[in-house]
Amino acid sequence: GFRCGTCHPFQVFDVEQGKALNLTEYPLVVMECSVLDERYMNMKLDDAFSYIMKLKAACRRFSGCFSVLWHNSRFVQSTEVELYKRILKM
Repeated sequence: GFRCGTCHPFQVFDVEQGKALNLTEYPLVVMECSVLDERYMNMKLDDAFSYIMKLKAACRRFSGCFSVLWHNSRFVQSTEVELYKRILKM
């Protein structure tokens, strides 16, 4: 969660040139494989849902953006599809 330390869009900065770019980044808050994959957090679906909802609530609390990266390769198992739908509904 909060990959860039924030849930707010920010202007990208070029450290080599020492100037702000005309580019806005929307930071990634959650990616399904980070939560579900065995090599990362390896959470069960219910635990993953609870964890993701906490991240979503934090974004709301700070009036930020809740951005999700859900790879299309994960739309195979019906349980994971349902998890995705639950996350978007809440």
